Amino acid sequence: MCIRDRGGAPAPTISAVDNDSLPAYLQLRSCAVASLSKLCVASEEFCNKNLKLLFTILSSVEESWVVKTNTITALGDLLCVYPNALEPYLSLEVSGFYALLQDPDVRVRSVTVQVCTCLLYTSPSPRDS
Repeated sequence: MCIRDRGGAPAPTISAVDNDSLPAYLQLRSCAVASLSKLCVASEEFCNKNLKLLFTILSSVEESWVVKTNTITALGDLLCVYPNALEPYLSLEVSGFYALLQDPDVRVRSVTVQVCTCLLYTSPSPRDS
């Protein structure tokens, strides 16, 4: 699944996420990340192609805490849907999901703990199999 406009270019929402010249457009970036995340949930192929971008956003020191927390919440959803696709990204030292527990912003750390806790409570137990 590839989202393209009529000219064949990547969809504008996705381009807005990947554009470093737009740091002032917090709402646009937040909406773009939300859209990207929802498209990832809808298609495993799309998810595999764009996971690196989501983790690049999370590892950016300049990125807003709002965008980071929205991305963390979306990754929680993705972990429920495609756990095997996200597994390689979980424990990377600099850009991994668990590295967010050491983020300088307490809000990012807090949301990371909340998502991890939710995942622990909602994961199927071996008895349920």
